[in-house]
Formats: sequence, C-alpha cells, structure tokens
Amino acid sequence: MKKGIRISNESNLRYRREEIFYAYFIEDMSKEMIAEELGCSLSTVERDIRYIKQHVDEFM
Repeated sequence: MKKGIRISNESNLRYRREEIFYAYFIEDMSKEMIAEELGCSLSTVERDIRYIKQHVDEFM
C-alpha cells in the first residue's frame, strides 16, 4: 500500500510543479498568487521554482 501512496504523492508533486512552471514562467504570476491559487505555502512555491530552474529540461 505504501508504494501506491508514494506514486500518488510523486504524481501530485509533478502536477504541482507543472502548474507552478506554467503560472510563474509562462503566465508571469507572482509567487504569492500561485501559492494562493494552489493552496500551498509561499515557501513551497519558492522551493519548487528553485527545483524547476535546476531541472528546466524536465519541463520543456
């Protein structure tokens, strides 16, 4: 059962990062607005943006 939960969490993480990529880099939304729209903290958005910048090839 844990493996299914882990895959689900990884899928949710990937989805959130894709949403942040699009909102921040394409739509030019502020970090604060993204956090509000996605229902997550500003620090989560900032952490994901750092990840995206380091792994930009995954999002192209």
